[in-house]
Amino acid sequence: MPQTLLAFAGILLITTHAFTVQQWSIFSQRTSIARELEEMGGAVALESMEVIRTRAFDQAVLDGTVTQSLSDLALMEFDTPSNHFRTGIGCSVFGTGFEDCNDIDDFHAMKTAYVPFIMASDTVTFAVNVEVFYVKDDLTRATQRTFNKKVIVSVIDSWDGIQKPFLARPIKLERALSYGF
Repeated sequence: MPQTLLAFAGILLITTHAFTVQQWSIFSQRTSIARELEEMGGAVALESMEVIRTRAFDQAVLDGTVTQSLSDLALMEFDTPSNHFRTGIGCSVFGTGFEDCNDIDDFHAMKTAYVPFIMASDTVTFAVNVEVFYVKDDLTRATQRTFNKKVIVSVIDSWDGIQKPFLARPIKLERALSYGF
């Protein structure tokens, strides 16, 4: 009887150890994958920000109604103090629609863009969301037009509902862009 209990305890100990090692291995692999995805997501966020930064500061600049003076502020787009710009645009530059997002605020709350990151024969898709709003000189959110806009690009890995993202939270890249006159 004592030998049976001892054998049972030994099997239990070995099984527990094997299970713990396996769980640690899975955790380690998942952490490594998340680290790699952070690198890829950061690259996608930076590329997305560069696309946005190449656009005009405001539609008034594109329309040619600005005079390169302080009076230009009244010409800048503005919706409401809580939601500075219109939302839901499908920006063709990200393949989300056919609209030409030709100034910075056109990207505000656009339709989520799914950007592929191609690595040899594999591809990881990232969901990209953008928020744009006016900021004061100290970079806090303004309630009216200013000569500064803050752009926040959020990126997270997307698996089409097959599995939840590896990243615990979206990667965010923020930049303040100013009107040059």
